[in-house]
Amino acid sequence: MTQSTLTAPRQVDESSAKLKARIAELEAQLDATNDWIQRVADVCESAARGNLETRLLRVDAGGELKRMIHSINGMLDYTDAFVREAGAALDGAAQGKFHRRVMLRGMVGSFRQASETINKSTRAMQRNDEAIHQAEQARLSIANEFESTVKQISTAVATAAEEVHSIGGELAETANSTAAQADAAQAAANNTSESVSQIAQSTALLTSSGGQIEEQVRQSSEVVNRAVSDAERASEIVAELEASSKNINSVVEVISDVAKQTQLIGINASVEAARAGEVGRGFAIVAAEVRNLADKTRGATDSVKQEISRVQKSASDVAEAITRCGATIAEINKLSEAISRLVHQQTEATNEMNEHALKAADQTKKVDQNTSLTSQAAGQTREATDGLMRASSELMDHSSNLASDVERLLKTIRNPKQAH
Repeated sequence: MTQSTLTAPRQVDESSAKLKARIAELEAQLDATNDWIQRVADVCESAARGNLETRLLRVDAGGELKRMIHSINGMLDYTDAFVREAGAALDGAAQGKFHRRVMLRGMVGSFRQASETINKSTRAMQRNDEAIHQAEQARLSIANEFESTVKQISTAVATAAEEVHSIGGELAETANSTAAQADAAQAAANNTSESVSQIAQSTALLTSSGGQIEEQVRQSSEVVNRAVSDAERASEIVAELEASSKNINSVVEVISDVAKQTQLIGINASVEAARAGEVGRGFAIVAAEVRNLADKTRGATDSVKQEISRVQKSASDVAEAITRCGATIAEINKLSEAISRLVHQQTEATNEMNEHALKAADQTKKVDQNTSLTSQAAGQTREATDGLMRASSELMDHSSNLASDVERLLKTIRNPKQAH
């Protein structure tokens, strides 16, 4: 056997041993790699379930595997830091604490961009919160101002309504007194008419004449003229009373219209308030309209006072005129008695006196008609007064309802969450 033939088997054995050793080395490396891959998979699965605190420790691998493991640990570090910082900032914002920011130090790439976005959003939320707080303060300030204004108006309207109600009571008393005086005047006029008729009958019996009868006739004529003048004056006074009563009716209608408009304004105020929301626009318009109606109410009340004064003066004048008429007629009665004793002496004087007596009777009938009109006017005044008192009562009720509605509205404005 040659030397080369003996050497070949040994070389084969050496190569085989080296190959086995290399295979064993590669198998060991493969097992180590598989082990690290398993550990990496476990950490990634744990991170996927939300546990970002797990890390790959005691790294003994080399090459690209080592770089991969450190990269995974770094990614987990960035992710955990971002989640912690973002969670703290958002939790503070949820509690109204907007000073907490995401720390940008160490943040890179998408983590830094997301952190900057969160910080920007937090600053925007802080500005919005400050704006909401300012709006809340402004809303409460408007509510307080509106409450003060409406309460002043409501108080003024209620006071005016009470004054109107009081004036209505006084007017009712005046109307009753006027009606009583008118009834008395009508009774006196009836008595006067009967007396004048008796005078006319008595003058038919006069037959005498002479200077004395002429003087008596002249005096009778003057007395009758005064009676006619007084009756005409009474008619004028009654006309004034009737005109005053009509004016009172007009004033009452104005007050009634104001009361109705006040009710409509209360409704409009409620609707406007509901629409106003936080800002509360329109409240100033409603308040100005209510103030205007209150001014009209006071103007109408002043007119009522003036008309009451006129009615009282007219009633007093009627009583005075009727008194003078009664005194004049009394004088006619005295003169008629003297004329009756002389009537046989002067037929012509008797006829003339009879003519004057007929005229006096006609004027007395007119006085009776005028007093009847006065009674009717007094009745109308009573009806108007009743309407005035009803209107003032309704106005007070509306004022009270307005105050209640405003109170509910202010509660809604100041506590909108409780209202819902």
